[in-house]
Amino acid sequence: MFTFRLNLKTKEVYEDMLKLYNEHFNTKFTITSILPYAVDHFIKHGNTNYLKHYNLVKNYYDQEFMLEKGLYIHIKRLINNDITLQDILNFALNLYIVPFKAEFIKKSVNLNRMLLILNHFRFITNGYKIKPTSKNNSEYETEFIITYCPLCGHDSFYVNPDNMMIGCYKNKCRANLSNNLDVIGLIQITHKQRYPDIINTIFDVSIKNYKDNLPEIEKLQAGIVRSSSRKKSIKNRIEELKKLIEASQSEETTADLNREISELKKELDEILKRENEEKKIICIKNHILIRNGIKKYDYLLEKGFREDILEELDIFYLGENVTKDCQTNSMRYRICFPIFDADGELAGIQARSIIDDNSSRSEFLKEDYLFKVYWEAVHKISLYERYSDARLYPEPTLEDRHNAQMWKKINKKILNSCGFNKSEHLYLLNRYVEKNYKEVTRVVIVEGLKDAVKLYSYNLNSTAVVSSMGCSLSDEQIELLKKYFPDAEIILGYDQDYSGVEGNIKAYYKLTDAGFNKISFIQYPNGTKDFGDFTGDKDTRAHIVDVLKNRKPYNIYVMNMIKSELLLDRQLLFNSKKFIPQV
Repeated sequence: MFTFRLNLKTKEVYEDMLKLYNEHFNTKFTITSILPYAVDHFIKHGNTNYLKHYNLVKNYYDQEFMLEKGLYIHIKRLINNDITLQDILNFALNLYIVPFKAEFIKKSVNLNRMLLILNHFRFITNGYKIKPTSKNNSEYETEFIITYCPLCGHDSFYVNPDNMMIGCYKNKCRANLSNNLDVIGLIQITHKQRYPDIINTIFDVSIKNYKDNLPEIEKLQAGIVRSSSRKKSIKNRIEELKKLIEASQSEETTADLNREISELKKELDEILKRENEEKKIICIKNHILIRNGIKKYDYLLEKGFREDILEELDIFYLGENVTKDCQTNSMRYRICFPIFDADGELAGIQARSIIDDNSSRSEFLKEDYLFKVYWEAVHKISLYERYSDARLYPEPTLEDRHNAQMWKKINKKILNSCGFNKSEHLYLLNRYVEKNYKEVTRVVIVEGLKDAVKLYSYNLNSTAVVSSMGCSLSDEQIELLKKYFPDAEIILGYDQDYSGVEGNIKAYYKLTDAGFNKISFIQYPNGTKDFGDFTGDKDTRAHIVDVLKNRKPYNIYVMNMIKSELLLDRQLLFNSKKFIPQV
């Protein structure tokens, strides 16, 4: 056993790291037990040219150590008049700080810690979702973080929290799956930082300050797509426990079950509290949008919509004026439809571009003095990726990547306001809930908001018109139908195109599984694919009534869509027992 003078600052760094390490992994590492690893690392990777003399007269600590013979012999060869054994050991420990932190990070990283890392380096500012996955159908399971690629803006970029590996599904991207890049390598590319600086930052964010960052984790977790499913699973578990309590004959078992219920209710209350806080913020942002809007309906009036109905439904337009609100600016040149929940509270806003053609919209937005900055970033990235010559085309910055993602967003036909989850709502449902939903005998479900507004304007007897805001009917939307229209006939009227027909059939299966037994389909006349196409002579109440009267049952609708070559996925039919071929 030998003794050497250890730099006091180095000692403090290691004591802090080892305290965290031992708490996390339930180990008993000390500086003495770490020293052999540090010396071995120095021998393999250290540069002896950087060895220096530590003049430790003050601020030192007498540290005992023991090394295996091979290591001791190796480092003794480096001792000379200028460099002592004490210098070598201090240098080795200093050199080992970053590798030790890197190993600690690798062993301790999980979903929450990875979210903190990604958030710190601004990789998930445009949102993300969690996707459970398994490996080769084995028992191995993990959850991938899915977000936009920081390098190319592609929306299929994943991060594996278990091993810190990343992957982008765009072939030419530097983060492509085949390049075996991890989060640290990504940060080196995007932030141009040195490896030790990155490790120190990640260590501070995800380990050293982890407990202080717990509130930040809660905020990040609130944005996870799976939060609603967690809420549902808690409610289901509470119901199961209540049934077990009723059947229990043991006071001890009953007490345990009640304790579990109490814990679950606390968690549920926290989720609901967090959701309410978010709703308040989102509501303020939505009202800012409405305040910045104007009652200008030229786009819809040209398509045969009634101005009084548009005003009744609080529809508005966002023009070219730039405001101080970023969300308003990104939704300019759009007709905006406020969506209310069943209780009449503003839930979100869906904004539809007044330029229907994709290429025309893109050309128009390129000329806008605010949006053209986003387009220039797309062009810059395209040139760099095409020629890969930094001398002619500079490497895009992180701001360029962000602007390219913004271009992709503002170029879409339809945008949703911040925090709006369309799968939890049915557009126009509130209009019937606040009036006469118990008198409704049939419900027409359409795809687009314009279709719903057009049909709503005819005030059809005993008929509710709602939009699922897309050609997919969610479980939450079906629950709303069951709550307010349990005995009504459901008429499915998604667009008469490939995705709409497929959506109709999938919705039919889900509705029958939910207990609805009166379901029919709208077959639009030739030349039209939705109610928004009903203009001129077709835009009459009598014509709409005829179309609804001509609705089809499941088998006939399916056969007609097959004949029209609009049903491409025949497997949908074979997977169901509900389809009986007509001979």
